[in-house]
Amino acid sequence: MPGDNLVVSGHGRPSGIIGSDGTIPAGVCRKVLMKEIEKLLRGISPRSVLDVATGAGGSLAAALELWPDCAGFTGIDVTDRGFDQAAQNLPDDGRFTFRVMDASEMGFPEGSFDAVMMLNSLHHMADPLACLRGMYRVLAPGGLMWIAEMYRDGQRPTQMTHVLFHHWWAKIDTMTGKVHNETFTRKGLLGLLEELRPDGMSVLDEHGDDDQIHAPGMEEHFAKAFESYREKYSGLPDSEELDREGKALLERVREVGFAPASRLNAVIRKNPVPRGS
Repeated sequence: MPGDNLVVSGHGRPSGIIGSDGTIPAGVCRKVLMKEIEKLLRGISPRSVLDVATGAGGSLAAALELWPDCAGFTGIDVTDRGFDQAAQNLPDDGRFTFRVMDASEMGFPEGSFDAVMMLNSLHHMADPLACLRGMYRVLAPGGLMWIAEMYRDGQRPTQMTHVLFHHWWAKIDTMTGKVHNETFTRKGLLGLLEELRPDGMSVLDEHGDDDQIHAPGMEEHFAKAFESYREKYSGLPDSEELDREGKALLERVREVGFAPASRLNAVIRKNPVPRGS
């Protein structure tokens, strides 16, 4: 596992579960880790929140839980395919807006949002760095930017099942014209984020555990996912090879088990503009 589970710059250490070396142990419950992330994010009271690659609105639901008093939430995506479902899953109180927009070419003025976030979607960006730069540009001074993204290195065998399945899905999506890249390395992710030259960044890794690696219904879940993707590549030149890879992954679920891959959470700060400047 990565040795530097928690890296803090510009913030004090989270309390309670931090070891003497400043790291959070890999076996700590995900709920506890999320509380540590929430401590960082609840440090502001945003009036406006932008969710990039909003899809069906799951990330906006998380944002609403974090900042229930926020006046306005905006979700953007390259298509409106998930917007109806998102609207159904969120309160109908006039605070939620959805727009079709390319994350790497956002049309918002600089400093438009007090909080900007993207969860589990950076690997779907054709130009990840341009997307991150755009997000930081529209972040208001004094605001926070939250990026959460799985990575491929340093994983346990059960977590590698997730990584390998993801790479199989990405290969098929790419062959059918959808932007879906393989997962980043942890170092690669940090390198992209450091390109922003942020005023401050806190990084927290979620490693999870192996308590549910053979959970009831898991094999059936992946069998359905296999059949769904099988329909996508049916008739393609490499369909037989994709079939062999997919069946090998199903066998891996049965033999090795499955656990979610480790995920990096980065909370990035943009300093307030000094008074009188």
